Amino acid sequence: MAKKRVIVFFTELSDYILNVFEHWVEVSDVELYIFRTPVNQNEAPFEFSLNNEAIYFFNREAFDTDLLERKVKEIAPHMILCAGWSDKGYLKSVAQFSGKIPTVLMFDNQWFGTPKQYLASLLSRFTLSKIFDYVWVPGEPQVAYARRLGFKRENIVTGFYVANRSNFDRDIVNPEGKFSKRFIFLGRYVAHKGIMDLWQAFIELQDEEPNDWELWCIGTGSLMDERVEHSQIKHIGFVQPKDLKAYIAEGGVFVLPSHFEAWGVAVHEFAYAGFPLLVSDAVGAGTQFVKEGSNGYLFQHKNKTALKEKMKMFMALSEKELKTMGNESYALASLVTKESWVESITAILEADSQ
Repeated sequence: MAKKRVIVFFTELSDYILNVFEHWVEVSDVELYIFRTPVNQNEAPFEFSLNNEAIYFFNREAFDTDLLERKVKEIAPHMILCAGWSDKGYLKSVAQFSGKIPTVLMFDNQWFGTPKQYLASLLSRFTLSKIFDYVWVPGEPQVAYARRLGFKRENIVTGFYVANRSNFDRDIVNPEGKFSKRFIFLGRYVAHKGIMDLWQAFIELQDEEPNDWELWCIGTGSLMDERVEHSQIKHIGFVQPKDLKAYIAEGGVFVLPSHFEAWGVAVHEFAYAGFPLLVSDAVGAGTQFVKEGSNGYLFQHKNKTALKEKMKMFMALSEKELKTMGNESYALASLVTKESWVESITAILEADSQ
């Protein structure tokens, strides 16, 4: 049986995205043609192995609009997935197949009601909702925007972002169930991640109530040279996902104090690792993976005082209580898997062929 050809118009690849793509071709009769832009080597220098025989990769920068259209026609896809709507060349190529094959729009934008979003929702009635059959988003925070863009709820699928379980599963990285008194941040060193708030909050807590908790920060970015030095803060730098086990094997509490975070796959990753979670209310993934008081806490973004109070609450818990929270995180993480990801996209592909 000939494989079904699927074109994926994407931006920068990541380990967790590549993981679900590879699983898809492994368990299904599909082959992928992925157009993507180069990875930003300054903020997230991910390294991948792009040698899967059922996945063909193309550098977006090598194609102007006309050449891209010709290449897409040559591939003759059975389905097209498109990340966002900012690339007009991508949209033009999708439009030529609209109504002929399933076309799926993917995005992680949340609805905030800005003038730009209102304009996008107005224009979408004549553009996006006309050329795309389905929308695939990470979770409920994005569903509201998809509805505003003119898509019916039955054509909106959630669960697009899925953590790479093999790098984080607690039974792999921490089989003995260890717990260490440390907060762990994983992300870029940029202002909107709230990392400056985190450093300041942690230091103030140590000054006010000295204790043996530590703060480990994993990542790099424009604020690396402005990092705060402290005897109980450890700056690890960027670590490839496959190498993170060395830093999470003894447990801790994951913290993501972002001022804005459309989703935040790291929340899912550390839930898989069995970590209690401390996440700002601006993190999209918090709505799905943080149950207040059960496996972690949410706090108001940009509010350093609120962050400090929640950190203090974690510090006051016993190891048994913290491990119980970690168990709940793991249970929540296990509801969204690469298997459920494939089930979602397969349902779209098969529904259209009936």
